[in-house]
Amino acid sequence: NIIDYWENALSLYDKIDESQQEIFFSIIKTVIIDTISNVFGVIDGVCAVDDNDWNLTLEINGQNTNNELQDNFLEYVETLEDEE
Repeated sequence: NIIDYWENALSLYDKIDESQQEIFFSIIKTVIIDTISNVFGVIDGVCAVDDNDWNLTLEINGQNTNNELQDNFLEYVETLEDEE
């Protein structure tokens, strides 16, 4: 049940101190960034998926992304981290 999941997550979060909460969110942030980066890598064709030879392309407003989604995303993340 999804409600039980979130109640358990909140209970866990409430039991840890502020320093541990920061570490917890840092881990979540890293997992999110890695996941998005890998999805973009699959679309770009630089990350393999189960040995499938897929030829994916993505256009945004009619323009090909030129297999640069992953690189552009990671540059964006780096820019945000430099601003912190």
